[in-house]
Amino acid sequence: MRVALLTYISKYHNLSLGGALQAYALQYAIKSILGEHCDILDYYPSQKLYKQLLNSLRYKGLGITSEFASYLIKNIKQHLGFTLRKGVSTDYMDYIEKERAKNIQKFKEHYINFTSRTYHSISELKLLDYDIYVVGSDLVWNPRYHSLEALNAYLLSFVKRGLKASYGASIGENIPRWAQNIFKHHLKEFNFISVREETSKRVLERLGINAEIVCDPTLLLDAEEWRKISRIPKEKIDEPYVLVYNVYKPSELLRLASQIEHREGLKIVTYFPHSGYYSFYSSGPQEFLWLIDNADYVITSSFHGTIFAIIFKKPFYAINPSPEAPPSRISDLLEQLELKERFIYKLKDLRYFTLDYDIDWNAVKKIIRTMRLKSTYFLKKLV
Repeated sequence: MRVALLTYISKYHNLSLGGALQAYALQYAIKSILGEHCDILDYYPSQKLYKQLLNSLRYKGLGITSEFASYLIKNIKQHLGFTLRKGVSTDYMDYIEKERAKNIQKFKEHYINFTSRTYHSISELKLLDYDIYVVGSDLVWNPRYHSLEALNAYLLSFVKRGLKASYGASIGENIPRWAQNIFKHHLKEFNFISVREETSKRVLERLGINAEIVCDPTLLLDAEEWRKISRIPKEKIDEPYVLVYNVYKPSELLRLASQIEHREGLKIVTYFPHSGYYSFYSSGPQEFLWLIDNADYVITSSFHGTIFAIIFKKPFYAINPSPEAPPSRISDLLEQLELKERFIYKLKDLRYFTLDYDIDWNAVKKIIRTMRLKSTYFLKKLV
């Protein structure tokens, strides 16, 4: 049996640390749990940014939300290369952007098995011939993040023969009216459907589609399995530190975290480069794992930053990433793990919280074990 996995990364697309690690984890799980060969489809939509904007206006209308406007602006800035941070020179930013791309690329080449061919369109994807097609995890079904053609691809519209399933697909928010019939049409052809959050399950139920809930693939591996691939950064940190994985709200989160730095007497290690702080922006996924594993505390606005803090049993606070990203990804997870008090809805409230608190990690471990068993059972149904 040959399995094709479609997720939100390709060989040269998506430099997200979490994206790379969840893809590795799901491919690893399919191979180890099912004992089947698994290729990640090297799918990279060829549409240029301006075409995506035109599609958005055509199908989503002129009355876009402020959240979607923020998303468009963010993509425009990324497309044009606006990555400058306060107190950081453009030459240095250019250097670490290249280092970041190189290190994530190395991880992909070494740990992720992609198809030899790159696919840019649905017409090209139709040439595939696998026994099982799996889409997931991450925000593969969020209409806000895709062109119309890409959304159809992530709904496996190109599959004409073979089993179709989703593993931990995430929508993250309500499906807009223009996309509802697209979801209904394609998902009725799926053999098995699972999503990652309760919110995504409820969204599909409103369309008359039933879905199971499974855990994010990164939770299918325990801490020891992740430590096998972690690696010490070139600049090892010997002082106690708070890891601030500020993917969203980088400046505001760092400013509040600096108050904790002075209050607690801990060094801050931050993701986005900022003058005066150690940054792991250019680190690869392996170094990222080590930095979380060896942190004293974690403060993050990232979904996968939250997950790895939990895997490595680190005291943490998860920050509401809205409007840049759907908050349900984090809040639903913490609700499942009975850790909802660790979610900070309003960033300004972080200043009132202390890092000295106890988490009942044995209770969390039991819940995760149940989640893994259920998720493993779902995967085994595919063969």
